[in-house]
Amino acid sequence: MFRDGLTLHGFVKAALPQSMTEILDHSLHKDLGGDDSGNTKLLLDTLTSILEVALACFAEIPQDRLSMTSIAMKLSSMKSKLLGTHYKRRYP
Repeated sequence: MFRDGLTLHGFVKAALPQSMTEILDHSLHKDLGGDDSGNTKLLLDTLTSILEVALACFAEIPQDRLSMTSIAMKLSSMKSKLLGTHYKRRYP
């Protein structure tokens, strides 16, 4: 699939954030609803953020990689945002 020096890392980096749906598995996109609802947008934004963290973990230059503390903080923030939004919707 990857030619002319393109790697999975480069493919994902080039697709984010504008073409997020192009790199998602089609069944996952379908499970998300595939529409423009607020919930779908939140989930796509979160997946984009997760992939951005993953890309930063695999930076070519080791000094450019995120520390485990930064990774944990970013993922915790995403979790809080998702759970907070979920909680507000279920319990107004």
